[in-house]
Amino acid sequence: TMQVSDEMMEILKQTHKFTRLPWVAKTGLTYIGYGHIMTKTENYKKLPKKDCILLFEKDIKRINKQLNLIFKEEIPQNHFDVLASVIFDIGYELFKTSSLLTLYKKGLIEQASLRIMVWSKYKGVHTESLEYRRKIDFKIFTSNDYTI
Repeated sequence: TMQVSDEMMEILKQTHKFTRLPWVAKTGLTYIGYGHIMTKTENYKKLPKKDCILLFEKDIKRINKQLNLIFKEEIPQNHFDVLASVIFDIGYELFKTSSLLTLYKKGLIEQASLRIMVWSKYKGVHTESLEYRRKIDFKIFTSNDYTI
């Protein structure tokens, strides 16, 4: 089974605002730690850094599992990483019906790559941080270049 590379985990940590306190983004989602989207049942007030790291690792494990359910065969590591990055930001529910995934599964890799930037918005709300991350994702996806 495939998993998110160490390089991509570092990029995710570097490109998501780290906070031990919950904060609400302009998308209306509440975050804590390294971009962990708090669920309705999570009501953290303040977390030690080690707990934030555990939440991040739990999110990555879940994404690994979700992508391995979709792809029975191995795909290029850089593609796996980018698809994981998109899921990390938009969630599995939106991802699994996305044109990005549909095109990718059809083998239309170049067309799929052009759908990465679509996810600079969440529910119609454009954010600089999502656009910044999608530009990094696009570069990783198309040229296997992990420098940020």
